[in-house]
Amino acid sequence: CGRIMWLKTRVRYLLVCLVPFLCIFAVTLIQTNIVFALDGMINHTAVDFNTPNHRRHFHSIDHGDVCAKTSDDSEGCHDLIPDGSFNWDDNIEALINLIIFVGSVIGTLSTLFIYDFINMRFVFSVCIMFPGFLNVLTPTFAKKGGHVSVLIFRFFTGLYTSVLSPAVPMFIQTWFLSTEQYTMNVIVFLGVEVGRMFFVLSGDIITNPSLGWEFLFVMPGMLCVILGFIFFFLVTDDPLENTFISQEEKQIIAADKQWKYTINRVPPYTKTSTKLKINKYMSKIKLMKCASNRIETPWYDMVTDRNFLLSVLQFLSQSWVTPVMVLMIKKYLEEIHGYSIREAAFMVTIPTNLSQIVIGWVSGVLGDWTVKQQISPLLVRRAGALVCSLCALPFLILPFLPCEVVQYRTVVLGIQIFGSIKVFGNLAGYTSFRELSPTFNRQLFGVASLLSNTVPGIMVPVFMSAFKTSTRSSWTKNFLTNAFIMIIGNWIYAIFIRAEMATWDPKYIQETDTDPKDTIVCKTKIVNLKSPCSHRKSSTSTNSSSYKMETLGEGTRNSVSSASPNSSRYKMETRNRKTREQV
Repeated sequence: CGRIMWLKTRVRYLLVCLVPFLCIFAVTLIQTNIVFALDGMINHTAVDFNTPNHRRHFHSIDHGDVCAKTSDDSEGCHDLIPDGSFNWDDNIEALINLIIFVGSVIGTLSTLFIYDFINMRFVFSVCIMFPGFLNVLTPTFAKKGGHVSVLIFRFFTGLYTSVLSPAVPMFIQTWFLSTEQYTMNVIVFLGVEVGRMFFVLSGDIITNPSLGWEFLFVMPGMLCVILGFIFFFLVTDDPLENTFISQEEKQIIAADKQWKYTINRVPPYTKTSTKLKINKYMSKIKLMKCASNRIETPWYDMVTDRNFLLSVLQFLSQSWVTPVMVLMIKKYLEEIHGYSIREAAFMVTIPTNLSQIVIGWVSGVLGDWTVKQQISPLLVRRAGALVCSLCALPFLILPFLPCEVVQYRTVVLGIQIFGSIKVFGNLAGYTSFRELSPTFNRQLFGVASLLSNTVPGIMVPVFMSAFKTSTRSSWTKNFLTNAFIMIIGNWIYAIFIRAEMATWDPKYIQETDTDPKDTIVCKTKIVNLKSPCSHRKSSTSTNSSSYKMETLGEGTRNSVSSASPNSSRYKMETRNRKTREQV
């Protein structure tokens, strides 16, 4: 009986951990598939030089300063790389890899506002299903419309999928206990690592006549469409409004969040018709948010906050590691050291992602342990950033290693595994957003995602284009530049960060502005007992038995300031008073 009750109060792990994990996994597939599919799409040796009958080497490699050698210059140096049907040069290939980040910029900007008006559940589901549908269509349109069609589809893939990430921290923060959130965040976002691991099979898929590069678009696209429907059916913004979790579990969540909730005991042997259950479920589906529940976002205070800017810098430095470990390492191994597609795909997927899964789990458990032990958050943030900065060390060493050393696959495996300690950065900048402003956590993460999802993905290819990739000396410049960016960003964060709540967050105002001598104002709203919100416990009642009063906030000071109208204190109190009125 105790085991059944334990399972009954853990349904949230299935709904808001496993389902979002699978969604992030599927979205990662459609975001990353183009990097690997291009190996089978492009005809690498079809473009002629000025000299007839001579083929261009794979990506114009200069064989005077590489480790891979060839005996016949006319045939190219990578016989294991199959030629596709598209005669796209390096510029088109770079543009196709880059365009998704352009869409991500616009999509991430929209997250700063769209979730204020539209239900997160609806937005999340649509932004999984629509790009999935586009990926299913990509092979057909690519064969008919060429690279222009691919560019359009990749742009919208980046546009829609970038909307998802800022919503995940809010679901985690709302659904899980404070001592669970580190681990749950890690588990959900491990879908990224598992998704990238899938592409270790890309070489076999591309060379398989019955699958081909088309499979890398069609299968992930169909998976996204299916998971989008499942997410919309099972997950709600508010756990207390969810049909699929028990009242006991709702009470556990409400107690942790300090919400008021009463279990409504159903009389024994009471039967509810299927139609009534469906009607109850449908009544809880909300597409638009109520305008009266919106709180104005203090954008200027937020984007000028020192701790926020430092957190963004650390988050950006941590995200910078990903394109280095995938895009740069893959290209470096293929072009300079002569690795085959299968070997290069393996090196940038399995060792990296498996180690990030293990290290990510350890960091999440460690983070929850520090909360239970009440260890100083500032110490945890600094330690996380400093450990994250160590991931740059192997990339400082790699370009100086002799060719004979890099030919040992275990050396490359060690470099990728050591670089995976970047996930300890989740204890730093990523967590600082929730700590800085619990109310505006989504907006903070959205602005940070705008930079972290786009700047590294744009700048790493730009550096590769500027420094070139045809010689070992050019790769030395590439690796050193990116490694120093990773180190400097984490160190600046560790030195100057402060673990404190922002003064412009409404929760800070409510907790610090409660002088009993001043007038106490209780913020309430009327809630219909027949509505989905009727599960919340009443603190006051109206004359009508059909309504209850639901407390929305704590007592807050509502007094006239004695400060000068021109002083900074007066301006602060005025802004705080307006925020309280909105709350």
